[in-house]
Amino acid sequence: MFTGIIEAVAKVRQVSPGSLWLDVSFASELKKGQSVACNGVCLTVVKIDRKGFQVKLLEETKRLTSFSQLNKNSRVNVERAMKVGDRFDGHIVLAHSEGVAEIVDVVEERVCLKVPKKLMRYMILKGIVILDGIALTLTKVDEKKSLIEVAIIPHTWENTNLSVLKAGDRMNVETDLVGKWIEKLAC
Repeated sequence: MFTGIIEAVAKVRQVSPGSLWLDVSFASELKKGQSVACNGVCLTVVKIDRKGFQVKLLEETKRLTSFSQLNKNSRVNVERAMKVGDRFDGHIVLAHSEGVAEIVDVVEERVCLKVPKKLMRYMILKGIVILDGIALTLTKVDEKKSLIEVAIIPHTWENTNLSVLKAGDRMNVETDLVGKWIEKLAC
C-alpha cells in the first residue's frame, strides 16, 4: 500500500521493451523484490546498482499505463511502499492503474484532464484521484465531457513530474478505493 505522497522524482536511465531503469536518490536503500510505485504503478525491483533500480514491464502494465511515453531522462514519480507502523500521511493508494488520462491544460496551480468515461463515476468534487501516483483533490468534475481538474499546491508542483508535463501528455489514473468499496457493498 502507498500514500500518494511522492517520495522522490527519479530519472529514466534506460527504457527497453520489457524493462525500465530509474536513477533515484534512495537506490542504496532498496532490496530486490521490493515494491516501488513508479508514476502510480506498483512495480517490483529486480536489479539495483548504486545509482538506481530496474523493474520489468509486463504487456498488461504497458497496456494500462502511460509508460509508452517515457524516454531516457523522463521524470518519474516514485514512492516506496508503506511499512507497518509508519505514519500514514496520505491516502489509501494501491498503485494499480485503472486507465490513462490525457492532459488538456496544465498551469502551475491546476491541471485539467480528459479521463476514461468508465472512471468518471468515481470522480467526486473535493474527493481524490491519484494521477501518476500523486493523490490530488478534484476541484472540477464535468461528467458529460469526461473532464476533471485538480488543484496543485506549490510543493507538489516543485517535487513531482507535474512541472514538466504539458497538454497532450498522458498520466496514469487510479480512483479512490473507498468509493469502489462503497459501490461494491451497495450492490
